[in-house]
Amino acid sequence: MSDATQTSTFADSTGRRWPLEIHPLAMKRVRERTGVAIGTLLDDSFAGLRSLFTDPVLLADVLYVLVTDDAARLGVTADDFGRALGRGVMEDAADAFVAALADFSHRRVRAPLLALAGKEREFRAKAADLATAKLVAIDVDEALATLLTSNGSAGGSPASAGSTPPG
Repeated sequence: MSDATQTSTFADSTGRRWPLEIHPLAMKRVRERTGVAIGTLLDDSFAGLRSLFTDPVLLADVLYVLVTDDAARLGVTADDFGRALGRGVMEDAADAFVAALADFSHRRVRAPLLALAGKEREFRAKAADLATAKLVAIDVDEALATLLTSNGSAGGSPASAGSTPPG
């Protein structure tokens, strides 16, 4: 299989594997059914791609259009497909979409696009690690004591605040 026809796949939360392939007919279908012009996603410093990836409903619609033939063969409706994109699947699906877009793109765009996708995955992983470390470091007893102390200095308990008639 050549680079130009290589497909990218992701698995949904039921374990079904979905191949993604971008070609002119797929681009036409996506534009007609979702309004997303795949050919412009990389314009303006990837503005369209960033916009697509921050709208999970639109991304799910685009993905479904790309897998419509396989979904029909398997009897998977758009609703079934959308429900199966939970539990962290969207990140994998977005990565597969970028890989499929890179496969379709001109050679001069392919390498930078894949490099960008790799950096974005690295960023997500480091951000998750940092957030986890900060959450693990929280001393729950200390945080609760701080919360109670700050509430106490603000005028008492919630019950006494609720019993005071409005001014």
